[in-house]
Amino acid sequence: MSVFQTLYDLTKSLHTHVGTTPLEEERDEYIARVDELLEARQALLPHIVAPMSVEEKKQAQDMIKMNHEIDQALVIIKEHVAIDIRKLKTKKTQADRYVNPYVNVSFDGTFYDKKK
Repeated sequence: MSVFQTLYDLTKSLHTHVGTTPLEEERDEYIARVDELLEARQALLPHIVAPMSVEEKKQAQDMIKMNHEIDQALVIIKEHVAIDIRKLKTKKTQADRYVNPYVNVSFDGTFYDKKK
């Protein structure tokens, strides 16, 4: 199998993988698999030469389309992870405030008597 065909197969499997939506519990394995596929593709890219046959040209066009869809899916996944991180930070600060509600008390408007 040629390097070009291997790259096409990896791109196709990455495209189908990002097309699925993981459950929240399975997200770590999902992201690890995406990272694994992206690294495998990245390793093959320097060995690619211009497509010669008609079939390779068609596969190259398909890869360009799939790559565009993969990019969009990765942006959506990144946004979901960012939302979850923000939720986790908010949850942590709320829990800290519950444990010690007087940590960030504002002293605006309090009067200090300087006379003794």
